[in-house]
Amino acid sequence: LIGLMEEEENIDMAVCGYYLNDVPQYGPEKEKIRMGRLQCAKDIAGVGGRLVKGYAANKLFKLDTILENQLKFDENTYVCEDSLFCLQYVWHCRSVNYDPVCKYHYIIHSASATHGKVTQRRMSVIDTYHKIIETGKMYGDQELDRQLEANYMNHYLSLLKDIVKQSSGKQCDYGEKLYP
Repeated sequence: LIGLMEEEENIDMAVCGYYLNDVPQYGPEKEKIRMGRLQCAKDIAGVGGRLVKGYAANKLFKLDTILENQLKFDENTYVCEDSLFCLQYVWHCRSVNYDPVCKYHYIIHSASATHGKVTQRRMSVIDTYHKIIETGKMYGDQELDRQLEANYMNHYLSLLKDIVKQSSGKQCDYGEKLYP
């Protein structure tokens, strides 16, 4: 990632591809690309097919940018805090280098904050996504706004599904009737 950051002037963030549970995740790009902040924000949200995503661990940030803009992880956020930080950080970027080569391993654990038992901490994703949506509005892009709203709904539905599953002890799919 350091090499990506140093390849050109005005690069404020470097991003690499990643493995999800040891399976390489590939978007449409096979080569390195340079993108502006709006495109990177859209990619963080999931627009466009590139796999930038909101993970912090497959990115290299500039400390100067963080300090100058007083950026930090929200201490009251327990789920998607990295997505919120990345979206806030990218607002201050001139350009971002992305290399699709997978160098980061993301492992989903069944007991993780986003996939385990529904707790108060896991439900904090609702508040976090309100912050993410508000941050996204700074970009002034309807496509980004729609994607962030869709992400919010996906998290909300996932929580509801798991609450039903947790309380009834049975599996519940999104399309399944919750009541007889």
